[in-house]
Amino acid sequence: WRGSTSYLAISMDNTNDITAVQFNIGIPNQMKIGDKAFRLTDRASDHIVEARKTRSEDGLDWYLVMAYSPSNALFTGRTGKIVEIRFTMDERVAEGVSLMPVISDGVMSTPDRKNVIQSVETGCISIEYGPDLVLKVDLYLVALESQNNICPQISYQIHRQKDKRPKNFYL
Repeated sequence: WRGSTSYLAISMDNTNDITAVQFNIGIPNQMKIGDKAFRLTDRASDHIVEARKTRSEDGLDWYLVMAYSPSNALFTGRTGKIVEIRFTMDERVAEGVSLMPVISDGVMSTPDRKNVIQSVETGCISIEYGPDLVLKVDLYLVALESQNNICPQISYQIHRQKDKRPKNFYL
């Protein structure tokens, strides 16, 4: 897994109609982010994703990420990935190391420009190497219409390289 390319998925569970999302994400600097690393998933309509590195601090490279629609179109569906971030793991990262991406200052905007997010929490990525396993991590942004709470979830999708059949684990 060291030196290989993988994806960090940002997912959104929403009961409200959402037209735009914005957040800051601190990526551990052992996870190397290249050009055009941020891409939208099939939940986007005519959305655009823009990301720019804002600073490096305390072992994290911080990015401001915005996913929005010029026509104010809605994200499709109510749950699932909205943005994937391609990264390469530094070859010097030792097994057993825990890396913690951090999401802050999240906004989930409704068509009438109401922010339905109040706070965001993220989890931890534990590095474990095996002969043929790939680790994918989803970080969820969740807004509940009635409570406006954010409930973080992290799901790990692990599959063997040769059969490509995913097995999901949810925390």
